[in-house]
Amino acid sequence: MESVLLGGFFTALLTILGLLFRDLNRKINGKVSRELCQERTHSLFSQLERQERILLRTEQRLIRIEKRLAYLNGEQGNEPDFD
Repeated sequence: MESVLLGGFFTALLTILGLLFRDLNRKINGKVSRELCQERTHSLFSQLERQERILLRTEQRLIRIEKRLAYLNGEQGNEPDFD
């Protein structure tokens, strides 16, 4: 009888420890997932900002080229800026 009670106690103890470990593991995994998501979001945001700056510079260059072409084609109102 004593061995049955002792076995039941150890089974209950292991079950409780397993549930506690599972809960702790979920919390840790959730925190790690959030941190990884924040890092990826920050990285993507930085990359989008760099691409936006590149696109703006390219657009400005294209506008200058269009003005120069218009000037060369005889449109006096579009005198190029000599940078």
